[in-house]
Amino acid sequence: MNAPALAERLGISRNNIYAAIQNEQAGTISVNQLEKIAEAMSGRLVYAIIPREGPVEAIVMAQARTKARRIIQRTRAHMALEEQSEGLRSEAEMIEELAADIIREGRRDFWQ
Repeated sequence: MNAPALAERLGISRNNIYAAIQNEQAGTISVNQLEKIAEAMSGRLVYAIIPREGPVEAIVMAQARTKARRIIQRTRAHMALEEQSEGLRSEAEMIEELAADIIREGRRDFWQ
């Protein structure tokens, strides 16, 4: 859709449309302006943040594993000092189980 037609649909001047286009190119257009323009074009605005490192689920699981690994290693070190480490499951199994628990709990300090 050209600028004059869009201006007519929005009920604003062409100069306002050109200003909106310049704002969009400069990265200063507001979400509200974009929503109005999308509506005038019989569309809807979709606003999203997409992770660079892959699916959100994989990023969450990696963070949970990191936290779980720290906890398991600290616990195992204490148990070894007390000579209680015999008969424990593998570290990898314990990390996976604890990581799943950490995700389920949704702790506030998850990303710290």
